[in-house]
Amino acid sequence: MARKRLSDMVRQEAEKGSTAEVEIVTDDSGVEVQASASPANSGVQPNLEEKIIELKTALETTQNQERSLQEKVLELQAELDDKNQFIDRMKTEIQEADLKGKLQKAQEAALQLSEANSKLIDELKNLKEENESLKQALQPKAQPPQPKAIVKAKAQIIPRPYSSPSQPVSNEDFSSSTWLL
Repeated sequence: MARKRLSDMVRQEAEKGSTAEVEIVTDDSGVEVQASASPANSGVQPNLEEKIIELKTALETTQNQERSLQEKVLELQAELDDKNQFIDRMKTEIQEADLKGKLQKAQEAALQLSEANSKLIDELKNLKEENESLKQALQPKAQPPQPKAIVKAKAQIIPRPYSSPSQPVSNEDFSSSTWLL
């Protein structure tokens, strides 16, 4: 935008003075500046040169500001990357600490369970020993244990007596005279 204004101003000055000489000057920033050196425009030339100098200094300051802002952006990006890495490290450390805590709790629970298990095993051994001693105390010492034999009773077949309905039946006779199926 500064170039247009500067070039417009130079054109206007060139149009005012027809006998003006135009000189193209290149400054440090690469901007071409036209300056007129006519005797008729000598009052306007210092004004133009002042504006050119002001514009050059403004351009330099804005370029310097741009560089410093770019440097700040780079610094802030680097700082942001560092903080993101720090956050990632903290997350992994928290997860590891959480896992270590869970592992420690699991180890403590396993230890408690093994202690309780060993106590129960000891108690079971004691109860078995006590059971064996009670069994031995209840058995007679002279006689070894004998297995019980199962004896089947033989079935007796009793013949059915022939009786007539006219004969009286007594209780004793009834069981012997009756045939059961």
